Amino acid sequence: MINSKLIFILKSFSKKELKEFSLYIKSPLFNKNKDVINLLSISIKYYPDFSHKNLSHSFIAKKLYGKDDIKQLRYAMTDLTKLCEQFIAFKSFKTEENFHLLKAYKNRGLSKFFNQELLKQNEIIEHKSLIRDENYYQNQQELSEISFLHTLENDNRNIDTKLQNLVDNLDLYYLSKKLKYSCEIINRMNVLKIDYDIKLLNNLIEYINTNNINETPSINIYFQVLKTLQHPKNEDNYSKLKQSIKNQLDRFKNEELYDLYGYLQNYCIKQINSGNNKYLKELFKNYTDMLNNHIIIKNDVIAQFDFKNIVTVALRVGEYRWTNNFINDYQNYLNEEHQLNAITYNKARLAFYQNNYKECLNELLKVEFTDIYYSLDSRALLLKTYYQLNNFESALSLVNSFKIFLKRDKKISEYQNIAYSSFLKISLQLVQLYLGHKRDINKIETLLNSTNQIADSTWLQEKINELKV
Repeated sequence: MINSKLIFILKSFSKKELKEFSLYIKSPLFNKNKDVINLLSISIKYYPDFSHKNLSHSFIAKKLYGKDDIKQLRYAMTDLTKLCEQFIAFKSFKTEENFHLLKAYKNRGLSKFFNQELLKQNEIIEHKSLIRDENYYQNQQELSEISFLHTLENDNRNIDTKLQNLVDNLDLYYLSKKLKYSCEIINRMNVLKIDYDIKLLNNLIEYINTNNINETPSINIYFQVLKTLQHPKNEDNYSKLKQSIKNQLDRFKNEELYDLYGYLQNYCIKQINSGNNKYLKELFKNYTDMLNNHIIIKNDVIAQFDFKNIVTVALRVGEYRWTNNFINDYQNYLNEEHQLNAITYNKARLAFYQNNYKECLNELLKVEFTDIYYSLDSRALLLKTYYQLNNFESALSLVNSFKIFLKRDKKISEYQNIAYSSFLKISLQLVQLYLGHKRDINKIETLLNSTNQIADSTWLQEKINELKV
């Protein structure tokens, strides 16, 4: 059962949704099969991981029917899966419930209630929220269309006004959406070297430049993103984009602001990779802005990779006290399953940057890292720590065990395997130098510079430079 569609859907439910779903399937309007209710009751005992050995077909069937009736269990699983799908569709429907209500009033000829609901929805969209993303213009367009169709059926006098609103809102929605996805395409083309054909983009740019619509928030923001992507050497474009985002924080939902800050981060990273290290502090400032405005916190959770990236950047700019405070203040925002790995690993990194190698070693030996990314990075950090402590015998032993780990663990990607294997190859040569083996430091440096995929190349270069002095 663990790898069934049913379990994957149940895993996606929050605690609140799970309670709602339990009520949902107990309603005779949606379900009359008691086996389905009992199956859910048994299954959710293993929430949220659903990884317990008892989640086998045989065990659950015996619990449900008192015998090993796998066939009957599969029928119940199918029915429960369908109810899960209906429930998540229902949850999605709820977000657009009022639009469906308007359509229902229109289709039933209930003009009085239609007009009341239309005024209510216009009030909500226009005045009760400051958000002006592309969804705002989509909602405006949909309201205009429903209003136009209702007027067309009932009152021809106002058709022109309604129709003008419809096409105006449709244009703003289209332009906002087109710009947004054009930016994403160009961003992917820059990263993945994939060619896309973005039809009408040049016409769109010309239209925006010649028409006074650049004050529309979603068009303004993504037009500036587009300029930053297309003309990365013009650093003024980056500054303008950053200022535009700051000026319009209240116009976009946090999910979209997270993506917009992603463009700023990508720009900074490219500048850093090109040797423009002033953007390290810019990158750090962007992260602190995201923290201060709760943009990086989604549903009271910080993703473990965001947590790790924040620590990485803070350490690189020398903000050690800030890093320590961040780990302590924000550790409870991590998912419980990632918390121990993230806190231990990042505390170890902080100690390493502060040259507290014994403390770093103590942190790393506290816990067995279960996440593959932490498992790889912690081993690399442990090897560097042994090296810094001149514990070369332990370093040599770790190199050998690390190689075996890379060969055996099937969860490690090809890219990771190559990067860490290259790191081990050069680390081994540096360790062997200290152990009395004949090694040419210049040849080691040449090997480093000629290797494309390698983990911790900056640290390796630092160690080479120390040996060349």
